[in-house]
Amino acid sequence: IMSLAEKVADTTHGKVHVPWGADGSGKYTLATKGCFDVIANCWDLLEKACAEIPLPENNKPFIIADLGTADGGTSMPTLRRVIDAIRKRDPSRQILVCYEDQPNNDFKSLFFYTQGLLKTGVAGVKPLLEGYDNVFVLASGTGFYNQCFPDNYVHLMLCCTAMHWLSKQPCTIKGHMHHTSHAVDAKTKAAFAAQAKLDWDQIMSCRARELAPGGRFVIANFCVDAEGQLLGKHNDLKHSMYDMKYVLWQEMATEGLITQEEVDRTTFYNYYRSVDEHMDTFSEGGAAHALGLRVKRGETRVVPCPYRAAWMAKRGAQAGTPEALEYARGMVPTMRTWSNSTYTSALNEERSAEEKGKLVDELFERLAKKTAAEPTEIAMPYCHWYADITKE
Repeated sequence: IMSLAEKVADTTHGKVHVPWGADGSGKYTLATKGCFDVIANCWDLLEKACAEIPLPENNKPFIIADLGTADGGTSMPTLRRVIDAIRKRDPSRQILVCYEDQPNNDFKSLFFYTQGLLKTGVAGVKPLLEGYDNVFVLASGTGFYNQCFPDNYVHLMLCCTAMHWLSKQPCTIKGHMHHTSHAVDAKTKAAFAAQAKLDWDQIMSCRARELAPGGRFVIANFCVDAEGQLLGKHNDLKHSMYDMKYVLWQEMATEGLITQEEVDRTTFYNYYRSVDEHMDTFSEGGAAHALGLRVKRGETRVVPCPYRAAWMAKRGAQAGTPEALEYARGMVPTMRTWSNSTYTSALNEERSAEEKGKLVDELFERLAKKTAAEPTEIAMPYCHWYADITKE
């Protein structure tokens, strides 16, 4: 039996989704405005859950867990609404908010945001703890592939835009960098699907143990919907974000800035499940079903890219202008916050950290210029499976 430390060492820890930016800078929240909208779009599910979850007996604290939280800023407005909903039922109830993410997460920024030492840059967003008594904050650095909290401990869980990451790399993707591309062969796609199923069963089995009876888990998880839409690839866009990134990365190899070997090594260790793949573990005979988890409501939802929407709302905005380039340079960091380390980890170890950073800077500058030329055709709209899950 592997210890937790051995499990962590055996995973993709340190290879993917390493926070981009200085520790304590709050860069994820500052550059990822769309996630505010994705999380806010959970409210109808959360509101119903908050009204129905049994409050713990003997006036014990109500426990909330925010899994895969990153630096915590993007979920604060919605978590404040959750706190208000619970306090409406019991004004004096103590509430504990437990944040969870990988060991190398930017927890410094998380505590800065919750304590009000950093501003999110979004108007009207208050620090999590402002104006409340008896609301407490803790954090766990145990990844969600493992059990993070004691059995029957958590009353309400939330996880947005996180559980698509895989615990292991199934194989290297050749001819592209993401499993959703039509260029990826069937054997590679099957390997990614198999790893995603193992991880999903494991993730949900851990959540089943952590949830108190009657507890709820509200999730927004990246998916491929019935129309084939996914993150950065939507019916109203001419280009796919992943395809464009790959073309530009390959272009840099053709020019000799990076090697073909480095391009071939660039693989996103994540998987966008279909609705059926999400639901499988909750079906009779599935791992989550066996441990009492049931999906009360599940559906796919699209959330527009807020940067693109703001550009399209501008009067007289034109492609190929300095204004368009300024817009694009403000938008592409939202595509980098979560992907930067996928590129740097694929570059040869002989390169310095500074050189790696400059090469990835070049990639995203090229992406900005492509976007400036077609500002309405390259963007990062979201596509998620939203679900309200209960433990019987």
